[in-house]
Amino acid sequence: MHNSNLLKPLDVAARSFLLLIALAAATSTSTLGEENLVPNPGFESVAASEEEPAGWSFTWKNTHSGDAAVADKKQPPEFALDTRHAHEGQQSVRIGVRRAQDDGVLTAEVIAADPAVKVYRAGVWIKTEAMEKSTARLCAVFLGDAGKWLGANYAVAVAEESHDWRHYVGFFEPPKGTRQIRIRLWVNMHNTGTGTAWFDDVAVEATNLVELPPLVYVDRNAPPPLTEDDRRRGYLPFIARVVETVYPTSVPSPEQRLEELRLLGFPGEREAATFCLRAIEDLPEIRLEAGPLKGDPAGVIPSENISIQPVECLIRQGQSRWGPLADKKMLKPVYIAETNVTSAKKNTTRQLWVTVHVPEGTPAGEYRGAITLRTAKSAWSVPIRLDVYPFELPEVPGVAFGMYERLHEDDTFMDFLFADMRAHGMTTVGLCCGLGAEMSLAEGRARVAFTERSDLVRAMRAYTKAGFPEPVVWLMSADVLRWSLRQGPLESEAFARAYRGVLLEILAYAKAAGWPEIIFQPVDEPFEHTSRMPAAKRCLDIMKTIPGLRTEEDGPNGNPPLLEELYDLCDVLVYHDGPWVDRKTYDAEAWEKLLSRARADGKTLWFYNIDLTGYHPEAMRFGYGFGLWAGQGQGVIEWAFMFGYRPDWAEAAYTNPTTMFFRYPRTANHPGGPSIGWEATREGVKDYKLLSLFQAEVRKALAGGDAAKSERARRAKAEVEEALGRIRFESLMARAAKGQWTGRFARLDDGTLTISGSYKMPNAWTFEDYDSVRRRMADAIVEIAFRRTVPAGNQQTHSRPRSSQRRASAKDPQVAEDPRA
Repeated sequence: MHNSNLLKPLDVAARSFLLLIALAAATSTSTLGEENLVPNPGFESVAASEEEPAGWSFTWKNTHSGDAAVADKKQPPEFALDTRHAHEGQQSVRIGVRRAQDDGVLTAEVIAADPAVKVYRAGVWIKTEAMEKSTARLCAVFLGDAGKWLGANYAVAVAEESHDWRHYVGFFEPPKGTRQIRIRLWVNMHNTGTGTAWFDDVAVEATNLVELPPLVYVDRNAPPPLTEDDRRRGYLPFIARVVETVYPTSVPSPEQRLEELRLLGFPGEREAATFCLRAIEDLPEIRLEAGPLKGDPAGVIPSENISIQPVECLIRQGQSRWGPLADKKMLKPVYIAETNVTSAKKNTTRQLWVTVHVPEGTPAGEYRGAITLRTAKSAWSVPIRLDVYPFELPEVPGVAFGMYERLHEDDTFMDFLFADMRAHGMTTVGLCCGLGAEMSLAEGRARVAFTERSDLVRAMRAYTKAGFPEPVVWLMSADVLRWSLRQGPLESEAFARAYRGVLLEILAYAKAAGWPEIIFQPVDEPFEHTSRMPAAKRCLDIMKTIPGLRTEEDGPNGNPPLLEELYDLCDVLVYHDGPWVDRKTYDAEAWEKLLSRARADGKTLWFYNIDLTGYHPEAMRFGYGFGLWAGQGQGVIEWAFMFGYRPDWAEAAYTNPTTMFFRYPRTANHPGGPSIGWEATREGVKDYKLLSLFQAEVRKALAGGDAAKSERARRAKAEVEEALGRIRFESLMARAAKGQWTGRFARLDDGTLTISGSYKMPNAWTFEDYDSVRRRMADAIVEIAFRRTVPAGNQQTHSRPRSSQRRASAKDPQVAEDPRA
């Protein structure tokens, strides 16, 4: 065995991406062993039985907690001290499994845990042969007082393929109260395959780390050759797409080199684009400036309508239900900082986000301008071309785009949030608040003493002010339910009178105040949280006695057998993740049957919780756009916009790795800004609106009697339908983070876990498809509705016919300045 030094402690408080870049670049070849805690690590000492190494024990019959029931069906694997194969020394341990139902594990149980040590590093040399759907792994099991099982890490090191001797290193973090650590060398742990593995030179050492090292992104691209312009500037500019995630360690391919930033736009909308800089030297200050875009022959989009801002990365940690390794911390691109100054370290990548607000009434045509990046060394401008189309994107009546949001104390802040949601295309809000008004009984009749500060009054004032066109969804807190229960038990007539009376008071006040329609959701997720089902059913029963009152409940695919409990009582049913009748398995036929039934019964199906991260742009664009259309939902509503924001807790948005916001707050240390998922949400809404308009124009052209227009419409319809028909849901896991890595997980020599490739939704679309389908639809509308032909591959500018201008039914408002500044 070779000596090694303990890992140096990470600066956890700083959580800077620079530290992680250094970590990713480290390629230490040191091995473990200087302070090895494992007894007999090379298996050189043999127990008295001469069948096992001293300090270790082998088992195969009862390796899992549930093996007692199947022990008679298991057979012993090959187990031996093998003198023919060794990494170092005279022998190794061999475990060979010949049947998938069998496994074998060698265990050392004598490592005493040090309560002062937070993280251990473990290493083992493994040689494998004939591995078929099997693994060889090093595991750590954590025991407390009296040997109580506290938890385990069954993937400290995992070998999955056949190879000669290879060193595996990993980390584990014992839970609080651990007294003893059990090290296990396990072959075919999951009973999935066959194969033989040799183990040698096992090592475990304490580290000074205070938490597990984050997962690090490693790009396998070879950097493209640098030009003289790159060297003069100090960086290589390259293009990226709004639906992609770009990391500080991302490396461009040669075809990504940026020559021009090209966008397509519509009057009244905000258009997004992104590009990156790969720094070839330290760039301590980069100033970002946007100039105006000038149209030909006329028209100007002023520079104040164009922003260029840096994407900031934060350490984020997912939840176990987000998928494999989602609980690992990782430096991720998260939000767009509302500043025009940034920096970049040598050999790192800085992503920049461009947003162009095309004013209403902007003449159609080609607009050109530039964005300038200034450093101490140079000034460089990237050309921008924006194709403005001769129509606006109308709202789609009856389709809900929304976010859940709670009530905040500051009315000005509430107005800011609601205006921002509206500016991102939202047509509704899932209000999470109580009634916030005194309730009483007078002569047996419920009375509600509304005031200007009542919770629902304040929320509806902000909702109305922002101009949302669709009904609001009210996820009621428990104040009405609790007050009604004080009047009588849930199933009593007294409860029903009280609860119904309050609802009538709310509806009367809403009518007098001119509020939009409220869709009532009395209980949150009763299908999965079955203890809530009796209250949900009783409240919905009462609601359905009030003519015209519409109701909603969410999560039926979390517990499909309970759908019938509430089906007749709900006007809107909101399904987790997308078109899944059962979250466990995608079934297109079952979804079609549910759609047919709901349509026949006059019910509406929405989706929700498309991606509970805020920083997966493809998932949000897909979920609010082409995915919503393909799944045939009539709305989508997401948890949750800035639900967790507290003024005295604002910094935690950046330091707490589990925080999720779609807009990050401005603080003394951070400029704040929208998450990249939030900006992509707006792109999804635009996709949906454009697709709706495209289909309407195609129908009109096919029915209009103009042979040339009909032919163009048929051709465009076939092309777009072919692209939409390629969308697949089968491989999209119904979980809270949509996507999976296209690359592989691996470890650096020091044990740091790495990932490569792209984080991509397996929906059968490429990243390029989103924008190419959007442009094809926009060009087709011009060809069909405006009697202009757009040559393939050379989209021309379009004049706006005076008689054919399209207007949105509700305008895209300007977003007020964040009042927290």
